Amino acid sequence: MKLPRHTRRLPAIFSVLALVGGFACSTQKAPSPGDTVLKLLDLHGLAGKLPEERTRESSEAEVDRAKLAALIVDLDDHDPFIADIYVGFVLGVLASHQARLFVTVEGSRAEVAAGRASVKMRLVDSSWKIVLGESVPREIKERALVEKKNYEDAKAAGAAVSQ
Repeated sequence: MKLPRHTRRLPAIFSVLALVGGFACSTQKAPSPGDTVLKLLDLHGLAGKLPEERTRESSEAEVDRAKLAALIVDLDDHDPFIADIYVGFVLGVLASHQARLFVTVEGSRAEVAAGRASVKMRLVDSSWKIVLGESVPREIKERALVEKKNYEDAKAAGAAVSQ
């Protein structure tokens, strides 16, 4: 039995409507912790790449601080030198494990497991933001302080030599 022409088109019409409806829903969905991770990786040219796969230009490119601050709750709560080290740590673990990140959400807090590391996030103004102070392990924080002291000592020594 042959179906009328308009009946044969119905499955195709429903498929298109489902696609359009799905697209409309996906563009209006609430942001997820994964969205924040992807934005951070993309901001640093690492979405879908390992750190060693970036070009030299990409790895040395200046990152828009305002865009970075929009992804991190406590970026300005830390000394800029220290904050950059913390961001580097978080970025490194997320980039290295981006193919196998596991997100756990409990209320307004989330945790992104990246290998042995865990990136903590908080829901702030309808956006998931990284909390550096809770994500960076104590050992990395201690090393960051040593690096800052070494940097300041080298800078002071360089200034003394040039005088």
